[in-house]
Amino acid sequence: MREDSPSNRPQPMTSFAPDQWSPPFYELRVEFDSQSPTPVARALTRLWSHPSVHGPYSGQDLDRSTRQRVKGDITERDLVDAGHLFGVATLRDGHRVPSGSIMHLPDDRDYGLTFYVPCGALHRLYNFRYPPDHSWRRWSDQIDEWLADIGRWVYEAVPFALGVIGVEPETDLVDASTPDVRRVAKDVGIAILLPVSGRLHWHPR
Repeated sequence: MREDSPSNRPQPMTSFAPDQWSPPFYELRVEFDSQSPTPVARALTRLWSHPSVHGPYSGQDLDRSTRQRVKGDITERDLVDAGHLFGVATLRDGHRVPSGSIMHLPDDRDYGLTFYVPCGALHRLYNFRYPPDHSWRRWSDQIDEWLADIGRWVYEAVPFALGVIGVEPETDLVDASTPDVRRVAKDVGIAILLPVSGRLHWHPR
């Protein structure tokens, strides 16, 4: 993986005010059935090639005159050296928002990754209130579906064991042995991507 100079940018992006990076984070969180970082590196390379995601960049400064784009396949060494990557995502309604990805190091669990959009940026667009309630559905369903599409894009190249979508969702609430995944999604308020016999199933909230 290498960094392009600002003059080699693939296309113009937008800079974001600091409050647009503020937490919490709306996430696609993925876990791999692996004790190796190799699938995470491959999955992140795939993720950042999704048509709606532009990046990754090595820092949070996404001003087009100064940002440094990371180019090429992401390697295991890159995950150690710069595990947090940044970019710009285009939502289904055409709005551009800051985004980022991080790798999860194993802690008695498998490797994983998170792709996120800060709620600070989403709040500017949709003016919702905290904590989450049913009024979020007027805008959050499209975010869930968009993140699920990114999850499917990743899974086509690098199959994973579980994907969950929501505001900083937990991954320990469901697995392949869970008898009623759809009910968990509804009760907990997270969307779930779970493979069964090699096919990825989508369980919306």
